[in-house]
Amino acid sequence: MVWGRCLSFGQSFEHQAWNHDERPEHLSGGRSVAPETSMAERVALDILITEIRSIMA
Repeated sequence: MVWGRCLSFGQSFEHQAWNHDERPEHLSGGRSVAPETSMAERVALDILITEIRSIMA
């Protein structure tokens, strides 16, 4: 790892991460989809995620 660089990885597999440095880590959440995902699939994902969030609220 290089100080000042960004690392991004997907949640399609179970993983763990550690910060063994004395400098603080900064996390930012986001969502992205694979480039080959169709517009219809993206809309369906948005609807599904919105429904799940409303149920969990």
